[in-house]
Amino acid sequence: MMANDILYMVLKLVIIVAITLITRYLIPWIKEQIGNEQYNRIEKEVNKFVLAIQQMYPDIAGEEKLHMVTDKIIDFLESKKIQLSEEQIRDLIESAVKTMKMQEAKS
Repeated sequence: MMANDILYMVLKLVIIVAITLITRYLIPWIKEQIGNEQYNRIEKEVNKFVLAIQQMYPDIAGEEKLHMVTDKIIDFLESKKIQLSEEQIRDLIESAVKTMKMQEAKS
């Protein structure tokens, strides 16, 4: 059981570091690539999609929710003729999830 605890703590640390790096470096880079105004619009939509999927499907596993949100975002971006890589989309989703969890923790 001790090895599982250590593995869990290491995994948790890796996730925290990854989220920190995404927030610190990747999000500003994405903003620079697509422009602040357009980024803010995309970020707002991503946050809406993440929150909606979370509320509508609370019993679905995280990976399935990720695919659902990704599909919605890709449809939205295509309708606006905006191109982002899958990695950029995933980073936006992770940022939205982090924001949502921080807001839940405050409540």
